[in-house]
This record gives sequence, structure tokens and C-alpha cells, in this order.
Amino acid sequence: TDNGWFATHLTDILYQCGKLQILDKHQTDVTCRLRNSLVLEYGSLLLEHRSLWAAGLSYLAACAPEGPRRAELLLERMPIHTEAKAMRVAAEAKKHGLLGVVQAVCAVQSARALWRGAAGAA
Repeated sequence: TDNGWFATHLTDILYQCGKLQILDKHQTDVTCRLRNSLVLEYGSLLLEHRSLWAAGLSYLAACAPEGPRRAELLLERMPIHTEAKAMRVAAEAKKHGLLGVVQAVCAVQSARALWRGAAGAA
């Protein structure tokens, strides 16, 4: 299975070039909602993957305002076991304007440094 990759990308391409038109005069913005729904789900799937989370963050960032909110919630649940991963998460979060995540990651890393007795690193 492709985990939604094909459907998400085909829909996004058609939407971006203006060729995705769902005819329903009683509902407005159906095409945008369909595209955003697929991109949000695919981005969430990637964000929960151990090595693809940064790509998922980019997908979610493309669906404001829901995407960044979802990214923030998912990043807060992400296990961060190394300082290198913490730095990467903080950098990616900063790149996408998720300053609450940056602050949370820094606070956790500072607390870990204090616990290890490395007050200078805190």
C-alpha cells in the first residue's frame, strides 16, 4: 500500500494547477477542504514516523491554520532521547514558527542537563 501518498500528491497537484473542480453549488470550497484533508492526514502519518517526521512537518505547515496546530501537538508527543534530536526538532520547529515547541524542547533539555549535573549546559 502507498499509505495515501499517491492520492495526496495527485490531489495536491490538481488543486495547485486549478484542475481539481468538484461541482457542487451547495457546498463551497470543497476542493480546498479535500486537498487539505489529504495533506493533513499524510503529513500526520509522516510526522509520527521515526525518520520521516521532518518531511511530515513540511506537509503540515502547508495547511494553515490546522496543520501547524496539529504539528505542535504531535511534536510535543515525540520521544526525544538525544541532544542531537532535540536540536533538530527545535531547529525544524523554529523554521516553521512553532516557538512553543522550541521553548518546550529547550526546557526539557535544560532540565536533563541539570539532572546530569551539567549546570553549564542548562
